[in-house]
Amino acid sequence: MPLMGQLSSSFAPVLGVALNLVSAVVRSYRCSTYRRKLSYWVFKRYEPNSVGTVTALLLGVPVLVSNIVAQHPIFSRCNYTHTILILIVTHNILLACFTAAYRLSPFHPLAAFPGPACAKLTKFTVAWVTSKGKQYQFYRALHDKYGDVVRIGPNELSIRHVDAVAPILGHDGLPKGPFWDYRADAGSHPPLVAVREPREHSKRRKPWNRAFSRIALQGYEKPLLGNIERLTEALDARTNQIVDMTMWMGYFALDFMGDIVFGQPYRILESGMDAQGVRGILEDGVRSSAITGQIPWAIPILRWLRITAYDRMKQYARSSALRRLEDTERAKDIFHYLNDEQGVQSVQRPLALVASDAGLAMIAGSDTTTATLSAMWYCLLSNDVAYKRLQQEIDVAFPTDELPTNLGTMASMQYLNACINETLRLFPALLGGAQRSVLPGTGGKMIRSFFVPEGTQVLVPAYSLHRDPRCFSPLPDAFWPDRWLPEGDRAYPPSISQNDPFVLNAAALITFSHGPASCVGKSLALMVLRAVVCSLVHTFDVMPSGDIGSWEEHIEDYFTAKCGPLMAVLSRRKEVQGT
Repeated sequence: MPLMGQLSSSFAPVLGVALNLVSAVVRSYRCSTYRRKLSYWVFKRYEPNSVGTVTALLLGVPVLVSNIVAQHPIFSRCNYTHTILILIVTHNILLACFTAAYRLSPFHPLAAFPGPACAKLTKFTVAWVTSKGKQYQFYRALHDKYGDVVRIGPNELSIRHVDAVAPILGHDGLPKGPFWDYRADAGSHPPLVAVREPREHSKRRKPWNRAFSRIALQGYEKPLLGNIERLTEALDARTNQIVDMTMWMGYFALDFMGDIVFGQPYRILESGMDAQGVRGILEDGVRSSAITGQIPWAIPILRWLRITAYDRMKQYARSSALRRLEDTERAKDIFHYLNDEQGVQSVQRPLALVASDAGLAMIAGSDTTTATLSAMWYCLLSNDVAYKRLQQEIDVAFPTDELPTNLGTMASMQYLNACINETLRLFPALLGGAQRSVLPGTGGKMIRSFFVPEGTQVLVPAYSLHRDPRCFSPLPDAFWPDRWLPEGDRAYPPSISQNDPFVLNAAALITFSHGPASCVGKSLALMVLRAVVCSLVHTFDVMPSGDIGSWEEHIEDYFTAKCGPLMAVLSRRKEVQGT
């Protein structure tokens, strides 16, 4: 208390201490080998993501200058420990105040771009929104309020315009941003999605291209049809009961992806439960990385403390890879190509790298398949006209009672593909978009008519862009598959007229991203969506159980979409109405 009284009654000495601190920081900054990554000069503009740098800036600097300021009379009654604690608190309060003032000031490079003050101050704002799973809604609300370009972080912009897609995501676009660093441990092998350097990404993508080539896809057809048959049998055993379509689409996705990634189907469809808790491991890992990826400077601290669910997900991938290597009857699954078991490459890929990529394939395939199939069932069950029209097209293409198996026929079905495109538009599996970065030292980037300074992260929010009436009109928020059909085949709902302006900008559909880092599994994803929907609509009449109108409100965005329960009742069709 005597010390606090002395502090409160003597502002000048405190100001002197503060000036000494700032002076010491500046001297340290000039002398340090880190130069651009020290104290205020870093935090005011950049967000360091090295645990050593963060620790040095927040704790190390005040400790280093403690000998200088400890001789000041204000600290005469303090022991050395108390002095250090006071310096740490003072240093970080000043650092926070000066950094906040700069980020809100007209001197910041992004000062011209509008956005909420809380987002300009810290990425903790978006991290908190992400923890609630509502990032995609947050971005859309900001764009509706502020316009096409919104500042969503101290050094980050969200751009909702189709003309920004190519400059950001295209072949001459931008590399990935620090959001992806969470997946890249120092000294380890990050999965493909976390490789930020474009040339390294291109090199790492080659085995992925082989894993999703036309020949490879043919090898996945048998596991696909086999798992669809098991899904149909499981649902057939539960006809005239209330079932959760989201849960069963998730079970199918896990079994199928386990089958084609590791050659190890989990038999969840047969047992009707996820006994190994695979889905929980994957969901927790994705959620953890989505939240902490928003605050990259805190990532190393969390990893150092080993409190992240992402580590459990990595361990799952490694153990699955080891089991796959023990399999003496190895199929040509995705692991086969990622591990280069055909001997194409001159150098064997490390097991840790193969396991990391295989885990990514498992997550990306199961999460996105579950979300998209669930969303498509919601759209069809909410639109009886579309459901009946789709069922009629399927019956004509497959007029017998047997399960549809001709994937080539499915690929040519006009209305089926229109329903899939419309679902992917309304509910892209990656709702919030993928972060890119204008790297320091590049001089900045022109995007449309405005200049984005170096050191800035940017993204194109898919959910917001897909519902922009300048790209998709009329009914940008409604499920209207006919927008994807030729003009003469469109059926217009009563709410619109053929004379209303019609806009369909396919370049704005970025469900599978765009450019060299676009989804390598797009062809497989479309094949799976067609086959599952064809088989179930052909076999069952599906009706919603109760009011499903609020289903959309419960979608959560953790980089990939997480859908809530979708309750329905299935009944076996007595006969196919084909011709």
